[in-house]
Amino acid sequence: MTVLPVVTRELRAAARQRSTYWVRLGLAVGTIVVAVVIFVLTFGLPSAQTGRQIFEWLAGIMMVYCLALVPSSHRAFSALPPPTISALHSRFPSLRAP
Repeated sequence: MTVLPVVTRELRAAARQRSTYWVRLGLAVGTIVVAVVIFVLTFGLPSAQTGRQIFEWLAGIMMVYCLALVPSSHRAFSALPPPTISALHSRFPSLRAP
């Protein structure tokens, strides 16, 4: 069974939700606001330093955003049974454990 069509269908279904649109719009506006604020605060500094500041701030914000999503997504998987480990056997007698 190929998993890719299932993943594609689920991603498209999630993209059609109204909340997905608003979250993406909010993140885009927030990114622009952070970049403009950093541009204003670092006016007159070399462009390399300004770019580094923008990258560091946006990377930090994205890290906090991802960490905020972990508890909510973890709850969806809490109903799954724990994985089981089955005994594996080699087809080749020379590779079997003594």
